[in-house]
Amino acid sequence: MELKPGMSALVTGGASGIGKALCIAFARRGLFVTVVDFSEENGREVATLVQKENSKFHGDLRIPSSIFVKCDVSNADNLAACFEKHVQTYNGLDICINCAGIANKTLVYDDTSDGTRTWRHAVNVNLVAVIDGTRIAFVQTNMAEQMSRKVIDSSGGYLEMEDVVNGTFELIQDESKAGACLWITKRRGMEYWPTPEEQRKYMVNPNKSKRMLTNNIYPSIRMPEFFEKIVVHTLSHNFRNATRLERVQLRFPIKAHSALVKIIYAGVNASDVNFSSGRYFSGNPKETASRLPFDAGFEGVGIVAAVGDSVSHIKVGTPVALMTFGSYAEFTEVPAKHLLPVPRPDPEVVAMLTSGLTASISLEKAGQMTSGQVVLVTAAAGGTGQFAVQVS
Repeated sequence: MELKPGMSALVTGGASGIGKALCIAFARRGLFVTVVDFSEENGREVATLVQKENSKFHGDLRIPSSIFVKCDVSNADNLAACFEKHVQTYNGLDICINCAGIANKTLVYDDTSDGTRTWRHAVNVNLVAVIDGTRIAFVQTNMAEQMSRKVIDSSGGYLEMEDVVNGTFELIQDESKAGACLWITKRRGMEYWPTPEEQRKYMVNPNKSKRMLTNNIYPSIRMPEFFEKIVVHTLSHNFRNATRLERVQLRFPIKAHSALVKIIYAGVNASDVNFSSGRYFSGNPKETASRLPFDAGFEGVGIVAAVGDSVSHIKVGTPVALMTFGSYAEFTEVPAKHLLPVPRPDPEVVAMLTSGLTASISLEKAGQMTSGQVVLVTAAAGGTGQFAVQVS
């Protein structure tokens, strides 16, 4: 759905936090907004801010561009009245955000009451009201007839408001994600659920799925101005003493034959200390020291965030694995020919890179082992050893 001035949204919990951020974000797109909240003072303040932003899009209006409705969302009748007032004011509803939420500070096993004012009320606000809001949006408004309309339910977390707002707009504007759940975390960014693999696992007949299955499940990667990475600054077998965390600028453009990868997981190996001591470089100690500083980390998995002009076989958003120096970083630029496309950037993939490939190449390529031959695996409980036993 394309957001256009004159469309309307109803936001529960709109007087603070995520709800407030979304109300103002909608206003900056020229949308009319109904702010629903139990806090009258904060709710009216947000409605005023929305009207101020909306004045940039709309001149003389016969109706207010934003209204505030005081409501206890756990009361279904009161919540229904909010939707009714919105529809009467704006002649319809395009977007519903069920964002109201409260925290219960009393632990259940310490609560001697019946929970009416504690845990039961939290459940009614955080869960039942979300279900009621979704139901009312379709039953009481025109949203059921116009299925391009969007209902978004949220659960809270400690994230930057900008990430949550961008995620909301992502769901609203991408019609292929209808019915999907979007997880937003600091570590993994945006991730849709169910994933294609989970869909296939639980479908009775995957071939009849109406939803498009795609490996490109990370539709939006936030590009920071700076990122952090671990750099070896002193040659030492003591990895802590040899390295430091540096904050560096993310530079563009990407080299023509390279790709920028957002690292999700990186592998930790015993070889890291050999690398930090310079044992993997040829030449005398003076020549090795001249390479300082250099980036640490041997392997990782992540998402392609950008590609160079000459790269055509890897697309932005593709999950990939890599085995090049520099994976102990939030972002790393890698020659595109060294990237291995994978179904998902899961931690299990990292284990396959060094330990799994070492066992596989040793047995199948170097040893050329065939069925019926005997293999002795020492340190069979270690990383490579476990894979060697399984491959054998």
